Amino acid sequence: MYMKLIIYLILLFHIFLEKKCNCTNLNVVAFSYTESTQVFTVVVNKFNEYARKNNIDINLKIELYTENNSTSVVDDFGSTIELLLKKNKNKYDLYFYDNMYSPRYSSYLVDLRDWLPEEHIAMYSSGIASESCTYKGKWVGLPLTTEYVVLYSNTGLLNKYEKEIPKTWDELIETGKFILENERKNGNIDLIGYNGLFPEQEAAIMSALEFIYSFRKTKDSPYPKYTDQEAIDALNKIKEVKDALSSDEIFKMNEVNTVINLFSGNALFLRFFDLPIANPVYNKTILVGNKEGVSASSLGGSNIGINRAISNTKIKDAAKVLEFFTSFETQKYLVTKHFLASGIKSLYDDEDVCKIVNCELIKNIQFIARPSSLTNNYNEYSTTFRNYLYEFLYGDKNAEEVLNKINDITKIYKISIKLSHSSSGLIIFIINMIICIITIIT
Repeated sequence: MYMKLIIYLILLFHIFLEKKCNCTNLNVVAFSYTESTQVFTVVVNKFNEYARKNNIDINLKIELYTENNSTSVVDDFGSTIELLLKKNKNKYDLYFYDNMYSPRYSSYLVDLRDWLPEEHIAMYSSGIASESCTYKGKWVGLPLTTEYVVLYSNTGLLNKYEKEIPKTWDELIETGKFILENERKNGNIDLIGYNGLFPEQEAAIMSALEFIYSFRKTKDSPYPKYTDQEAIDALNKIKEVKDALSSDEIFKMNEVNTVINLFSGNALFLRFFDLPIANPVYNKTILVGNKEGVSASSLGGSNIGINRAISNTKIKDAAKVLEFFTSFETQKYLVTKHFLASGIKSLYDDEDVCKIVNCELIKNIQFIARPSSLTNNYNEYSTTFRNYLYEFLYGDKNAEEVLNKINDITKIYKISIKLSHSSSGLIIFIINMIICIITIIT
């Protein structure tokens, strides 16, 4: 009898525990190419735990799209999220998205300045987030994570030949040629001098942007125009590096094969994202530039934004969640426990953080954001840019010709009828007027 009563009470207790609270349920959506390496579910679970402990009546539910479960949506990441924003206006409250799509999604997301404390946004406004999270003055997201590129230098080979880690492209070529020649004399014919990372993928435009950015006149100079001599010199230097230290095949090598070489140690220099675990033979430094002290790194990572189509009550709750995700404490947790990079610059002055990561390296990274604000269709722009680039890298087009074609992708030309500019505009105008008059008379 007593045993039945105890079992009954235990069942009642479990029912009580499992009874749903009067929480606001917020839906979060994210896309990841691999489920095992994504951090979205980690931060969602961390918030739900935080909410329970602090009696916050908000519960997060995440829907994670991967290549394994996304057969019903388009393959392209950018279009997938935009499709969800268009078709499911109220289904999702918060969106994780690639930071290059801030302009593309801006019309669907709230301006965070209206919902977050000013001092919270101020933590990010001094860094690259002011470019990757804004569009036309509107803060459409904040970075959950950031990614940056470094130069991996094989210290085993450098020490063997008593060479230093290069600080300019010319030094990299000189050191690389010397070591490659000597290693090949000793039978090491498969050694990679420099990978470049110019595959037929998005990584190629990131590599090209970095190269051009690394040729600006000073560290504080803006990104060169494609018609500037700096851009022309940069493209010619890319081909010089390829011809001296690499090959078309190696430059086309994708990210997976780059990681394989990174762990095998079968390269002298490699350009790749900063990985928490790599072959210890490699020393990580900022990418080299045309001049010492001038560097570049393409920005990667994920932002989080709030759906503007939901109610103000839900937006207010979503803002609390976003503030938690992007708080100093959560970002510190992601950096120290998951070895991810943060968009909070002051985080890299924290003593605990600097015990785990190379703060000096990260503070010296010179970010370049992808030009997603130039066009409404960045994917099309990127594809066209890369096709022109390949005509130079792997074809017979010269740098100036290709850069002019790249510059023309988003250029709108006007013909002036002023004779001081050109007679062509006035002649075309007169011919058009004559045609119009003849058409009207007939």
